[in-house]
Amino acid sequence: MPSKSWLAGTNQRPDSRWKAQLQLLLTPPLTRTTINCTVLWNFIPFYELPHAHSLYGKSWSSLGRLLDPLTQDACAFYEDHSLFDDYTGVVLELEEGKRIAQTLGQNKAIILRNHGLLTVGHSVDEAAWWFITMERSCQAQLLAEAAGKPISIEPEVATLTHSQVGTHFMGWFSFQPLYEKIVLQEPDLLE
Repeated sequence: MPSKSWLAGTNQRPDSRWKAQLQLLLTPPLTRTTINCTVLWNFIPFYELPHAHSLYGKSWSSLGRLLDPLTQDACAFYEDHSLFDDYTGVVLELEEGKRIAQTLGQNKAIILRNHGLLTVGHSVDEAAWWFITMERSCQAQLLAEAAGKPISIEPEVATLTHSQVGTHFMGWFSFQPLYEKIVLQEPDLLE
């Protein structure tokens, strides 16, 4: 069972520094699920929500563009990710969190211009897989564009591929081999 700790082994609720992030999490449609995030264990129901300042995600976000459907993996985000193109610094204000949540809408991912990536899912596994896949998709597109002019997958094929690889189940399912590898290499993880 996951720890109920908020951060770094403490059992305290987040202070005002985290209000903007919490506002993002509390804003519909994110409140429409009954899954609890491990970080907010037993506090508020919402999607799992990974975010990091990953190398390729940060690099791609500086272009202020959505990903193109260049690969099968990128099609998981076809018409299912947003661009928040109003960077105003570190997200500390409640209104900023609300604006990010509104821009995310019902999508599974958002590119925060000049900042990085944020993905959501109905489980930790799903959300983590979308983050990994989006980071790799950013890497693939950056490499493809550096090499020349990439050819996008046709819209009808990208839509079909999205329906095959971009579902909640496929996000969860695709993470399972990685989860098994992590548990095998780090058996103390579950203790």
